[in-house]
Amino acid sequence: MITGKVYTIGSEATDTPQLRLYHSVVPPFQRPYEEHRHTAFELSLICAGNGVYRAGAHSYHFQPGDVFLFSSNEPHCIVEVSGSGALDIMNLQFEPRFLWSPENLLFQVHYPEIFFQRNEKYSHLLTSASETENGIARRLQAIEREFQRQNTDYKLMVKLQVLELLVLIRREYADCVIEPARMVTTDYLAQMDRALDYIDQNLTGDLNLSSVAREAAMSPAYFSSLFKKLNGMTLWEYVQSRRIEMAVEMLLSTDRSVTQIAMECGYNSISNFNRSFKAITGHSPVAYRKRNRMQTDAQT
Repeated sequence: MITGKVYTIGSEATDTPQLRLYHSVVPPFQRPYEEHRHTAFELSLICAGNGVYRAGAHSYHFQPGDVFLFSSNEPHCIVEVSGSGALDIMNLQFEPRFLWSPENLLFQVHYPEIFFQRNEKYSHLLTSASETENGIARRLQAIEREFQRQNTDYKLMVKLQVLELLVLIRREYADCVIEPARMVTTDYLAQMDRALDYIDQNLTGDLNLSSVAREAAMSPAYFSSLFKKLNGMTLWEYVQSRRIEMAVEMLLSTDRSVTQIAMECGYNSISNFNRSFKAITGHSPVAYRKRNRMQTDAQT
């Protein structure tokens, strides 16, 4: 479960976080593989603990100092924390638009290549024995210190350190990319950025491909193709994931019923809500709330 402060950097147009950093601390356990996914890219640093991480068909034994990389909409799950000590994992999550948005002038649209265009040499795990990876671990820790100290222009410093991370990752995975991405013009990026703001502002409303594409001043077919290229998922997958993220927040922070939460998050059918929730989190809403409350009680 998430412990301590959650640090964020948001969009200039909305309050929606584009980058989050937080720790998850859990006691030893074993559980079946349950797919978990989200809209963000994720870098996870194992700060303490040993265990097994699964991503699709791949299983990885981890130890302190290891770093994992996951793409948007990519299923992954820790299935075991072994030994007697708790797992402490630092998670840095950033939306694909954090890399290509016109707001972030230093970032470029080809940075997500390693998340979207992988070949068979790719591994989600960068082990602590890798010299390059140690640089990645140190930079993740430096980003956390910037958030903790919040000195002048700390958000700019975080963005610069994320840029360093991406350069190191591109070097580490230089032979794992299928082919270079075709560049997208700045005009199209600005239009896609505007469409994502529109989605955030109307997340619980009646969103559909035609209305969102119209906001981006693109044809539905071209918008759909470009959206997946830049974000790693379809428009509908993105909307569903964002709605479930909102529902998770409500489940953990309020006593509202599951039905009430489903309605507030844009679902007009409890069965559709339950199906989407389990597909994205690996649990039903009721089981998810119960499990997290049990973990909270165990630590108090």
